[in-house]
Order: sequence, then C-alpha cells, then structure tokens
Amino acid sequence: APAAPTDPPGPTDARADDVPAPALDQPDDALDQPDDTVDLPDDTIARLLHALSHPEVREACLALCLTARAAPAERLWARLTRAAPTQVRAHPAALLATCAYLRGEGALAGVAADIALAATPDHRLAQIVRDVMDHGLPPHRFRAMLAESFVTAFTNT
Repeated sequence: APAAPTDPPGPTDARADDVPAPALDQPDDALDQPDDTVDLPDDTIARLLHALSHPEVREACLALCLTARAAPAERLWARLTRAAPTQVRAHPAALLATCAYLRGEGALAGVAADIALAATPDHRLAQIVRDVMDHGLPPHRFRAMLAESFVTAFTNT
C-alpha cells in the first residue's frame, strides 16, 4: 500500500484553481488554534462551513484524516458538527465520521455518519463510511484505500 500523504492538498495543488484561496485556508487556519476548548466565534464557524461547501476544500480536509494533523482536524469537525445548522451539518459530520473510524472509534464514527446522512441522505462520504463500517472493513484497510485514492487523484491530473 502506498504511504499516506504527509501534507494535505493545498491552495497550489491541482484542481484548487477554481476555489478562492481564503476558502482553502479557512480549515487550516482553524487547526492552528492552540486551544480547541475555546469556542469558535460564529463568523469563523460560518466561514468554515462555507469553505466546506467547495469540493476541493473537502478533499483537502479529508486528506487531513491521513496525516499527523488528524487529531486536531477531528476536534474541529466535531465542533463544526455541533455548531452547524442541520442543513449544512453533513460535510463536517462526514469528515468527523472518517477521522473517528480511521482511529478505531466505530461508535463515534457511526453516530457522525448517521448525523451526516440525516442532514443529507445522499452524502457520498457519509455513505462510504457507513458502508465500510457495515461491511466490517478494518480501519487500517480503509486508511490504505483513502491513501491510494489520493495518490491516484493527485498523480493523474
């Protein structure tokens, strides 16, 4: 299996040309906060949720689940899932489900996937995480599949 990427795709990567740079920077900036127990201001939450409306930003955020920044990313997705209105909760909840499952927290992953699917029944990432869990794919195999898909996506552009 290929090695997991060490850094997520960023503003200079392929396919990010159509996304405003501030949207790509929003999640990264939030991860750099030193204390994740501090509440995020409403305007920051709104900007982060808007940033997640861009598929390229979500891809970069998904890649964080495979890096050393997975723990702070997971905490951010949990905070956004709790703070988001139902209609925009699916993206952070699906990212939370992914991070949680990859570290072996199936119960949290299942709850987060269900939250995402309740908000958006056809959410692809949430459906994938739910299917992976329902079929008993071990987290390490799911991690390898995600890593492989990122290698393929960013070397075939």
